[in-house]
Amino acid sequence: RGWFEYFKHSSESTFTGLDGFARRRMRRIQKKRNNIRGAGRNVTDHRRWPNVWFESRGYVSLHSMFKAEVQSLRSNH
Repeated sequence: RGWFEYFKHSSESTFTGLDGFARRRMRRIQKKRNNIRGAGRNVTDHRRWPNVWFESRGYVSLHSMFKAEVQSLRSNH
């Protein structure tokens, strides 16, 4: 969250890409823990570990934080 505060003035696409990268890496870690080969990029991996699965375990989506920050800034003005 501290990283987000520093970079919150970046473009929205920055956070979308970072979220995707982080989830791919976490899927790969899950595959390794379950002795499954591969990079964590295919449809089966997304079904096995959907984005909601990460959110339920406390992963904070940078993109959703960005959208909330933008909305907050607009409502304060």
